[in-house]
Amino acid sequence: MLEFFYVAYFVVVGVSTPFFGPYLRQLGLSGQAAASVLAVGPLLQIGVPLIWGWLADRSRQPNLVLRALCLGACLASVPVIFVRTMPALLWLYLAQQIFAGSISALADSVALETARIRRFDYTRIRVWGSLSFIATCLVVGELLARRGIKDGDPLVPALVSLAFGVSFVASFGLVGHASWEAPRVREVRALLSEPRFRLLLIVAGLHWLGLSSFHGFFGILLQDRGFPATTTSYAFMVGSAAEILLFASYARLRARFRATSLLAASFGISAVHWWLVAYTRSALLVVATQALHALSFGMFWATCLAWIAECVPFSLRATGQVLFSTTLGLGAIVGFPLAGTLYDASGGASVPFAVAGFVELLPLGLVLFYRRAHREQERET
Repeated sequence: MLEFFYVAYFVVVGVSTPFFGPYLRQLGLSGQAAASVLAVGPLLQIGVPLIWGWLADRSRQPNLVLRALCLGACLASVPVIFVRTMPALLWLYLAQQIFAGSISALADSVALETARIRRFDYTRIRVWGSLSFIATCLVVGELLARRGIKDGDPLVPALVSLAFGVSFVASFGLVGHASWEAPRVREVRALLSEPRFRLLLIVAGLHWLGLSSFHGFFGILLQDRGFPATTTSYAFMVGSAAEILLFASYARLRARFRATSLLAASFGISAVHWWLVAYTRSALLVVATQALHALSFGMFWATCLAWIAECVPFSLRATGQVLFSTTLGLGAIVGFPLAGTLYDASGGASVPFAVAGFVELLPLGLVLFYRRAHREQERET
């Protein structure tokens, strides 16, 4: 049933990531206003997911907490369908994200623990989410293009709400794993003092800052360049297909290369990816560059979760996953407003993507410095 849950939940991602930003612009929101709405989720990542994650670990029933989050997100997302102006839209989206912002982290914690117990690789489950994302992008892009509503198609928030509801239904098939003792606060402090885990949190947050331009403004960039919604669909489909291939081969990559090498490759290729997007004007080339998403996201995500599995005790699985998610939120809190400001100042999304390329050099430098300073430890891992 984990596969079914990932299929259902990634319908949310497959609608929101490509089409929610353009939907906000079609409602008449400026780049900064759209970025303010998109930054709500990351802003809540600072503290809200920690509460949900700690509750999941303390209760030893992350599946039940996940179920409550899906239901809450579904109910809170319904009014977003009908509200089309700030600040009401901002407050309603905030209510939705109180629940929605922790779903991915808790789902991954359940998946990682299930993979550990049943002795299979996490990417075997995660690939179902990518397949769902591809199908959703294709279908929704075609629907939006055929409907041709230019002032904000309510189909976008309606599908998000429906997908949350299906995720809630799918969550009834998930089981918790109560084979550990409930964690204590001092164990969380010990986890945060672990150097490798702290490095992961820092570089992940910086990478997510760079990814903010992609998550918030890639669809807007394509829309501003006059490309139809189907082009957006094809671009995200290529990215997800490349991601699936990466997940399928990740076990072999991880066996051959150190985690720091994989992360360094991800950050370096990401910089190139964002620069290509910034200056490529051909629809065909923009779609083709999305093959680099396999490294920009797929390799990054798989390596981070493998790293978490090595660093985080079983009893803190949800908390560790949520701490990771929190650092991503911190990166996006900076990234979304920065991208929105640059978008309005420059009159387009090219500059935000160009800046994102330079941002990627920061986590790349930190990982390479860590590798050089910890060569012996790297050989052991």
